[in-house]
Amino acid sequence: MSLVSGAVDAHLDRILAVVRHGLSGGETSEEVARSWSRCINDYRLDPTVVRVPPILSGAELRERWSRSEDVIDCAKLEMTSLYQQLNDQDCAVVLAGADGVILHMVSSPVFAKDVAGLGFRVGAVWSEREAGTNGMGTCVEVAAPVAVCRTDHFYPQYTSLTCSAVPVYDQNGALAAVLDVTSRSKLLQQHSLVLLGMTAQQIENRLLDARFNDAYPIHFHSRPEFVSTLHAGKLLVDAAGVVLAANRSALFQLGVRTLEDVRARRISDLLKTSLENLLARSIASSFHPVPVYGARTSNRFFAVAQQPVSMSARHVPVRAGGLVAAPAAQTASAAADEVEFGDPQIAQQLTLARRVIARRIPVLLHGETGVGKEVFAQALHRGSPYSEGSFVAVNCASLPESLIESELFGYRAGAFTGAQRGGRRGKILQADKGTLFLDEIGDMPLALQARLLRVLDSRRVTPLGAEESVAVDFQLVSATHRDLEERVRAGLFREDLYFRLNGVSITLPPLRE
Repeated sequence: MSLVSGAVDAHLDRILAVVRHGLSGGETSEEVARSWSRCINDYRLDPTVVRVPPILSGAELRERWSRSEDVIDCAKLEMTSLYQQLNDQDCAVVLAGADGVILHMVSSPVFAKDVAGLGFRVGAVWSEREAGTNGMGTCVEVAAPVAVCRTDHFYPQYTSLTCSAVPVYDQNGALAAVLDVTSRSKLLQQHSLVLLGMTAQQIENRLLDARFNDAYPIHFHSRPEFVSTLHAGKLLVDAAGVVLAANRSALFQLGVRTLEDVRARRISDLLKTSLENLLARSIASSFHPVPVYGARTSNRFFAVAQQPVSMSARHVPVRAGGLVAAPAAQTASAAADEVEFGDPQIAQQLTLARRVIARRIPVLLHGETGVGKEVFAQALHRGSPYSEGSFVAVNCASLPESLIESELFGYRAGAFTGAQRGGRRGKILQADKGTLFLDEIGDMPLALQARLLRVLDSRRVTPLGAEESVAVDFQLVSATHRDLEERVRAGLFREDLYFRLNGVSITLPPLRE
């Protein structure tokens, strides 16, 4: 008997012993033992037979992509970010559908090539029925986080891999996909499961926003510092304040088990407030969390209500008795009224900003967090010669440093593993013939500042992986709450870029004034 066949026999003996007699201590986890039992008794699989997962045809895979298009779109950026956080060339971040089919994968080219022979590639079916016990397939089966370490796999050809997988749920609480990290690690990576869980929540929240972009999002938590984090509860309500959807954190904090316990109920049935009241208070507090109480409990939360994503580019006034939708078409004077509110200082600043931006002079906005720098910039855009183009906002502080370059400059197809097949237009190209708004510009990494300066000087953009530059024409508005001159002196901001951005400096007064 060869060493290889001996190892296979030992693997088979171990599986059969656990399936027939149960766990006697240390063989594996209960979840894996139950999976082995399903493979033997339900699917009639034989671990001694070399079996490669079936691969879907091109037409079948395209149908799966079409069916899960919004899930994939919401997951791509988060998967790339997770891969970069793991910082492991011998791993892959994988998104599989609810049937175990691999839909998208982010990995190094070397690792992807190494595992392709095992059937580990896009279009492969990794359900338990087809591939035995494995991270993706077993997670689909149990709809719960799963860790499968090396010899936990049912088939011995996969015992060089360690998999961690978590479910991704849709707005109805149904399994939408499975997110998996597969590596060559000899040990279970507990931090991978934690990061996977956080990434899955990010994808779920993105999916809620994508599927309910006409709804009013309400973020809340028992601690105010968590309202703007991943841990916040999230409710999506219509204009009448009726709940349409909620994330898992919202259900947990409200003390309910399923979405059906809150769906179709008014927000006032859950919290001692109405949508109109909470939205008005949120606006008055510059969208800092305000206290609210449970409708039938003494629990105190802190909450923020916002306008729908679809309305983010236009002003929706609030009045007693309900929400009033703004007209779709707005004049420049109406845009001015939206941000002036009768304040002569802001009116003077807006007039000055419009005058200089019409001459292609960059505008730099200064002001505390929450004073409405983006609202000011949007009004400036709508009253400018470039108002027919897009208003493209980039928050330089919120994007991971590893992703901001591809977000700003875009990339060509195949520029890096995990890139979209057709490439991607960056924010600068999206702003062509429109306005590029760089918020929190003071937090832009130094390396990127040099590239941005070249774009501003040449008015040409070179996407990542491309050899030729593309001409671009846009008006630039930047904003910061930092003292850029102080950052220049500290060596954290380029002096030449500062003078390039600071065509005219506009200071917005604090709201308390």
